[in-house]
Amino acid sequence: MRSPPTPTDRPSTGVPPPPGPRAASPGERALRWALALNAGFLGVEVALAWRSGSLALWSDAAHMVTDVGALALAVVAERVAARPPDERFTYGYRRVAVLGALANGALLIAMVVLIVREAIGRLLVPVPVTPVPVVVAGAVGLAVNLAAAWVLERAGAHSLNVRGARLHLLADALGSLAALGSGLALWLTGAVWIDAWAALLVAATIAWSAKPLLSETTRVLLQQVPRGCDRAEIAAAIAQDPAVVAVGDVHVWALDEGQVVATALCFGAPELPLSGSSAASDRLRARLAPLGVGHASFEWRAVASAVSPAAGPADPNAAFHRPPGRDEGEPPAPHSP
Repeated sequence: MRSPPTPTDRPSTGVPPPPGPRAASPGERALRWALALNAGFLGVEVALAWRSGSLALWSDAAHMVTDVGALALAVVAERVAARPPDERFTYGYRRVAVLGALANGALLIAMVVLIVREAIGRLLVPVPVTPVPVVVAGAVGLAVNLAAAWVLERAGAHSLNVRGARLHLLADALGSLAALGSGLALWLTGAVWIDAWAALLVAATIAWSAKPLLSETTRVLLQQVPRGCDRAEIAAAIAQDPAVVAVGDVHVWALDEGQVVATALCFGAPELPLSGSSAASDRLRARLAPLGVGHASFEWRAVASAVSPAAGPADPNAAFHRPPGRDEGEPPAPHSP
């Protein structure tokens, strides 16, 4: 009796097997741990805030609610961002993580407004506060938030999405520290106004943590040149290749904080063969990698199309730049400033 065919014996149908479940990235696993820690502590902090009546503790609990929501959003964003490119999203889904970071920052700003409004009201009309639950919640919350932030830092993930979650947790740790300090001060002095000022301190730390996050996400979404990249330096590096007679229309942007993309219009000699431009493109990618460019695309044209003796450059937005060492008899090279 013949043994059943093994998977390697079966004829190929031409259809690739369905992909297996994708393993979670280190960033996603760390976010899940942070989410579990914060969700577990949230119920405890809400109960203690209700028992004590402390605005500082309510502020920290409200911030913890946004933390749990933001971490859940970050987990989803990290999962979606890892999907490979497809016919509709040719660059993949990496911008989803940036959108998650933007939503994270917007939640932080909304929380600042609510806390400041309530704190001003309590400064005008003081409310009695029980200090012991505030001290307990502040101490436990500080430990939980620092542990969750350490988990994210240890994962070694540096996307804007994970960075936003880590900033959220560090801001919450400062809020827990403020709640702990205000609870101790209330216990020792009985001055209820301390609680409102501690809440304002929490709001200030939240706003401070949100500003750089919103700045970076806005920079990515507006496709500004990433920090640490110099477009002029990138254009000059392209122009130094022996196959490049002229370079223009240089664009540099980032899909997220971890992947920089560059495109350029390169003019080569009319006799440059297709194989030559392909080899030159490979050289240019290797040349741009040390400058922080992870993905580069080049369009090649014959140098005759770059300059008209009467009309000048074909691209009115391009300025001319002669790469070092070019023969003065050659046409100048368009170079985007």
